[in-house]
This record gives sequence, C-alpha cells and structure tokens, in this order.
Amino acid sequence: MLVQEGKATISEARNETSFLKKVLLISMVLNIGLLALIAVIVIRERTIITPPIVTGKYIVSGAVGNEQYIVDMAEYVITTLRTINKDNVDNNNLIILRMTRPESVPKLRSVLDAQAKRIKEEDITTVWSGSTMPPKVIVDQNTVYLTGILKTYFSNKLVSEQPKKYKISFKMSGIGKIYVKSVEEIDISNGSDDGTGN
Repeated sequence: MLVQEGKATISEARNETSFLKKVLLISMVLNIGLLALIAVIVIRERTIITPPIVTGKYIVSGAVGNEQYIVDMAEYVITTLRTINKDNVDNNNLIILRMTRPESVPKLRSVLDAQAKRIKEEDITTVWSGSTMPPKVIVDQNTVYLTGILKTYFSNKLVSEQPKKYKISFKMSGIGKIYVKSVEEIDISNGSDDGTGN
C-alpha cells in the first residue's frame, strides 16, 4: 500500500512538473514574441524632423522626402544660416551642426566658426529675405536650389543687398531622419541656373 501511494505521489508530482514545464515554455515563447514585436515597432518607428513653418503635406519614405518637405527644410536651413548677428550666430550654427551628418560636421564647423568670428568682430548682421524665384528641387537627390536676397548690415547700417543662390543637399536615414549634407553658395554671375552649368 505504501508503495502504491508512493507511486501515485510520484506520478502526481511528474504530472504537475510536466504541466509547470509547459506553462514555463509557453511563457518563454510569449516573452520572446513580445520582445520581437517591440523590436519591430522601435525599428519601424519614424522620427520626422519638421521645420518650424509647415506649408504643406509631408511624405517621407525611406531615404527620400517629398518636394514640399525638402523645400521647407532647405528654407529653414538657409534662413537659420543667413539671418544672423553677433548675438545669435553661435546658437544658429549649433542648430545647423546638430542637423548635419557626422562626417560633414568638421568641414562645416570650420566654415561656420570662421563666419561667427568675423560677424562678432565686425558687428555684422545678415538677413535672408526669402526666395525671389521658385526653388529648383531634385527630389531623388534631396537637393534644393534657393534664390533670394541677402542683406548685409554693418553696425545696423545697410551696406549691401545682393541676390544669392544656394544649393542645400540633405541625406535621409532609413528611419526618416533628415541630415544636412551640404550647403553651397552658387555663383550666379556666370548665368548658370543651377550651379551645374545647365
């Protein structure tokens, strides 16, 4: 009788252990599934940086933004870079450097630091007066050509008002983050429409 009771107890213990192993296995599988789901959600989540002024519907897909998005971002970048004085130049430069691709930062930083030094020493203020012509956009390259008027003031006195053209190129990460790739002034005195001789 004791042997039969012992066998029954062992059998119940095995059954209970088997049940608990199944519950543990199911719990482990569910935890791994939840971790995989969280990983997919985090990877697919897009961070879209928008300019302060939104003028249209933005569509960002992979490494390309729609035309309105890159035009608005280009306007924001050039306004931030060219509407400067001795009080805001460091902050504006920092904003642009934070938006710049890491490999482009050293080159751009040296240009912006030299510009900031000159602005502070000579009490220069520049004001970008917005686009005077419709922007030229190359969507698949995330590049915008902007033309506008750059006013320059020395000690609050207007000393020049010149048409300027800039090429602003962006790089988009696969998760929708936009980086400033380059900002170049285009020489408009040669009559070139887009800086490429076309």
